[in-house]
Amino acid sequence: MAEFGVYHRQGQRRYRNRCKPCLAAERREWTAARREHINAQAKAYRQKPGAREKNLARTRYSSLKRKYGVTPDQYLAMLEAQNGVCAACGHPEKAIRKGTPVMLSVDHDHVTGQVRGLLCTNCNATLGHMGDSTDRLKQLIYYLGRGGGPVGPQP
Repeated sequence: MAEFGVYHRQGQRRYRNRCKPCLAAERREWTAARREHINAQAKAYRQKPGAREKNLARTRYSSLKRKYGVTPDQYLAMLEAQNGVCAACGHPEKAIRKGTPVMLSVDHDHVTGQVRGLLCTNCNATLGHMGDSTDRLKQLIYYLGRGGGPVGPQP
């Protein structure tokens, strides 16, 4: 039965009526038969002014709601309260992906899920690498303050 795949509808677990290889072959045939139409639609979409940006914003905001429970208005209010800069370092976001400036990341407590603020990519990555541990961050600050060298006890 595993080769037929499982899907869920109305809370019930169901099996597909065709095996996965057959479904994949049907999809390939369907796509090949309509390739010109699919390409024309994609080209028309790409040529629409602002279509890519609108879709990116919609995707980003929907993921904010799904992951953190933050609406676009709440995100913008947080951004305004922080004057558009990172809550940790006070610098604006400098990262750019695919020619578009990156939005500040929503920082949250991984245990409680509580949103703490908006962080730039560097601060968010640093917190993630440190496991949100204040002790590890203090040790890192101590290490930088003494100029590096072997690990030793803090004063």
